[in-house]
Amino acid sequence: MKSSARTQSRTEKKGELPITINVWVSAGEDVGTMPDLTTKPMTYDQAMTILQDLVAEYELNVQPYEETQKEYDDELAVDVIKSTTPAANAELHKGDTITFVLSRGPQTVPLIDFTNRERAWAEDQLKNVLGLEVEVHEEASDTVEAGLVIRQNPTATTQVPAAAQWSCGSAPARRAAAMKGKRKSF
Repeated sequence: MKSSARTQSRTEKKGELPITINVWVSAGEDVGTMPDLTTKPMTYDQAMTILQDLVAEYELNVQPYEETQKEYDDELAVDVIKSTTPAANAELHKGDTITFVLSRGPQTVPLIDFTNRERAWAEDQLKNVLGLEVEVHEEASDTVEAGLVIRQNPTATTQVPAAAQWSCGSAPARRAAAMKGKRKSF
């Protein structure tokens, strides 16, 4: 029994216990997450609306629109975000800088005037030099020599996306009279 009294005596001395001790442990640096600004097409201004809370919370630096890199893109409209640094879902740390690559839209090429030029030369220039798809229509002409381009659409100096379709009218050699008023694509 003596030992049990001692135990009780010890418990009484510790009667003020248990004391709750609060301990705070570092969870590491407070970081944010870069949102995905490229899956759904959006402009710089739309991205700034999405980023405004993160910019304030993490004191982020955002590349001004005037300093953004711009690249041609056949699938994205002008000024749509192509990519960001940091990329989507990357950690954002206090003071980080966000940069953008924006689309210039499809690359364009200026057309030259192909009227009164030989069809073969015009097709070669359009396909092999400018990388355009060509559609040729034959039609009769009393004023343009057979085998020469009568007209073109789009017209000369028009800026067209590379790999666009272009069409021209060509006066064929022996079939002009037979084709009068008819068109043929080939």
